[in-house]
Amino acid sequence: MDVPRWEEITAEGRSARNSGDLDAAVDAWSKALGLFRGEPLAGVPGPFAESERLRLAEHRLVLVQDKVDCQLRLGRHHEAVGELFSLTATHPYNEALAALLMRALCAGNRQADALDVYATVRRRLVGEQGVEPGAELRRVHEAVLRGDDAFFLGTTARQGRTMAQPAKQPTEPRHLGPAHHRRRVRHELPVEIGNFTGRDRELELLVAPAEARVVTVRAVDGMAGVGKTALVVRAARKLSDQYPDGCLFVELHGHREDRETVGQQRVLRRLLRAVDAGEGEDFEDRDELAASWRAATAPLRLLLVLDDASCAEQVRPLLPAGSGSMVLMTSRQRLTGVDADRRISLSPLDIDEATGLLTRIVGGEGSVREHVAIRELATLCDRLPLALRIVGARIQDRPLWAVEALAARLTDDERRLDELTVEDRSVEVAFQISYSQLPAAEQCAFRALGLSPTVQLDRLALAAMLGWTPSDAEQTLQSLADANLVQQVTAHRYRLHDLMAVYARRVAAAFPDEVAAARSGVFRLYVAAARCPLLQRLGHVVLPGRPAGHRTIRGLGGGRDLAGRDGR
Repeated sequence: MDVPRWEEITAEGRSARNSGDLDAAVDAWSKALGLFRGEPLAGVPGPFAESERLRLAEHRLVLVQDKVDCQLRLGRHHEAVGELFSLTATHPYNEALAALLMRALCAGNRQADALDVYATVRRRLVGEQGVEPGAELRRVHEAVLRGDDAFFLGTTARQGRTMAQPAKQPTEPRHLGPAHHRRRVRHELPVEIGNFTGRDRELELLVAPAEARVVTVRAVDGMAGVGKTALVVRAARKLSDQYPDGCLFVELHGHREDRETVGQQRVLRRLLRAVDAGEGEDFEDRDELAASWRAATAPLRLLLVLDDASCAEQVRPLLPAGSGSMVLMTSRQRLTGVDADRRISLSPLDIDEATGLLTRIVGGEGSVREHVAIRELATLCDRLPLALRIVGARIQDRPLWAVEALAARLTDDERRLDELTVEDRSVEVAFQISYSQLPAAEQCAFRALGLSPTVQLDRLALAAMLGWTPSDAEQTLQSLADANLVQQVTAHRYRLHDLMAVYARRVAAAFPDEVAAARSGVFRLYVAAARCPLLQRLGHVVLPGRPAGHRTIRGLGGGRDLAGRDGR
């Protein structure tokens, strides 16, 4: 048996099932099961060979169960009955196989045979083991007695049965419990990232108790590479036990270079399949699909993670309807168009957290010299988790001199972004995607911000650089802040994070005429502000480059605050 090939095909089937393509999953798992020819490692002596035989046999049994479950959900029960009879004879105490066989028999209108299977298994368990059947097998038995077609049949089978005869109206049995116990509960959260650091306050806000009578939405935004997804996945894992109907994860790809934003219809169809409501996915209209999603989730309590949303309009149709459900969403934009009870805007880590994260990634002996080098690297990475992880990957297991050499290269702004790249991870590419989605005017303003001679600036500085009115400059700065491309420090002052400023200057270099005009404008503004003490008796200063009497700056007061009360 080719074990690596078997594991590869098994993984393909699992991926197809998780994406909702049950037919592809059945085909893949059937191919994997076909690789079993006789007993694995037959005739090979020794404890290792014996343990491998047992391991592969158990994996084969689990694979058969997963394949049959998909077949039943697709209505292909006739394909499963024979195989299940054979397996239950070989494994007479396996209640999961017995439950699948009963479901397959009932799907084929063989309720009496299904009841015989239960009676046989129960008699064997009670007589030989002294125990009653488990909860799952008892639920199947009760569903057989009740004639609950929805419990046994997949979407295709239910549609076929409906054409032939009216479906029986199920009633809730005394011991069955809510409807969500009758379906496979999905947990789709991705693998949690290693070396998660900091974010204690933000994590506490995300996992705080929610209102049980409404759908709770909590939003996390921040610049590219700041660690939004890692935070939300950590929070979702802490919350998952509170949501019995499953934890669903959807990548919306709102900011991906290699993929278009995922269409809402496609996302809604996948979500409907995830809650076993595939019959609603036949609609083409988005509003019809959204209505089916709300109807399917009304009785459920779900945790839904929507990662990397591009806008509020993309998110709103995806919100579930079940009371007590929670939605965690991430975006580079501040999605104020979605009602949320918590909004968290992530900033880069503080310097101690950034140093600690890089130290854990890199390892090392912890010498004073090494600590100093790592702290310098964390500073040059602007404390951005994406940059820290890229640098950490580059210097793992390398000597100290290599760490110091990389720090020296990062001090050169011309090379810094080039150094922050490893395989498919790139700080510059992450920034470029955010920049490329801006309107032309905001792109122009972003380029100008990188040319500012001061760390912080205000609307007057941007207006002088671009020849705009202060109100237009203020509105643009607000939009860039909402896109998390600039940081709003106070009510009227803004700044670029260090790495973002490096990127802005690199982009601006492609527009030399624009660069010259912007620098000339801002220097004229600062020269005029410096002259203000000499001109206070005039009561006003004319904005450089503007006609007299137009766009005046009144009461600069020595130029201490060019924003705020001045120029408003």
